[in-house]
Amino acid sequence: MGLDTVELLMDIEREFGIEISDAEAATVRTVGDLHELILQKLGDEPSPNPAALRTSDSWRRLHRIFVEGYAILPEAICRDARITHDLGLD
Repeated sequence: MGLDTVELLMDIEREFGIEISDAEAATVRTVGDLHELILQKLGDEPSPNPAALRTSDSWRRLHRIFVEGYAILPEAICRDARITHDLGLD
C-alpha cells in the first residue's frame, strides 16, 4: 500500500468517523470494495439497486474525496474502478 492509498484511507476515516484496520485495507481493490467497507463500518446495507448508488450519501461523500482530494475525474469513479490501477493512486 502506497502513500496515496494510506492518505486516502485516513481521509475516509476522518470523513466517516470510522477506523479501517490494515487487514481490512488489504482487502480493498476497487472503489466498490471501499464503499462496501464504509457501509459495513457504518452499519448500513448496500442497496441491491445499482441506480440508488449515485443518490447514496456515503457514495457522494466518497466520490467527493476522490475528486477534491486526489483530482480524479468524476467520470472515472465507479464501483469497478481499481484504486491503484485505474485511478492511479499508489
